[in-house]
Amino acid sequence: MRNAIEQESGFPGCVGFLDGSDVVLQHGPSLHGESYFNQKTQYGLNIQGICNSQ
Repeated sequence: MRNAIEQESGFPGCVGFLDGSDVVLQHGPSLHGESYFNQKTQYGLNIQGICNSQ
């Protein structure tokens, strides 16, 4: 997989790709709502995804 990704993308030694995003919540949760308040001053969840070259 490492060789295939290097040939396709030019990133040597890479075995996958990682990215993250925020999912904004319309309302803060009633339980531990402060834990969901982010740096953009909104309630949300952070998600991460990882994939290979396929």
